[in-house]
Amino acid sequence: MKYITDFDRDVTDHSLRRAYQKISDSDGLLVFVDDDIKSEGMLVEIGFAYKKVPIYLCKKEGLGNNRFEDLASSTAFWNDEGCISEVVGQLIKD
Repeated sequence: MKYITDFDRDVTDHSLRRAYQKISDSDGLLVFVDDDIKSEGMLVEIGFAYKKVPIYLCKKEGLGNNRFEDLASSTAFWNDEGCISEVVGQLIKD
């Protein structure tokens, strides 16, 4: 699997085109959610990925419903940062 790890922070036409290309070239999109704040860039990337690749959602236990679960191919919840790598491994294994 290929993973996207280097998105630019500012949302410009260039960075969006770059994100779209990386998503299109990837086997899936791993979305890590540890708070209820959603950025416009995150929403755009998830929306674009929805029809292109599987979305793997790794979400902190107890957060409100941000509707990402509805778009995700697979969702796992975590409550201890020490177990995140295990949760991610299970997500992409399934």
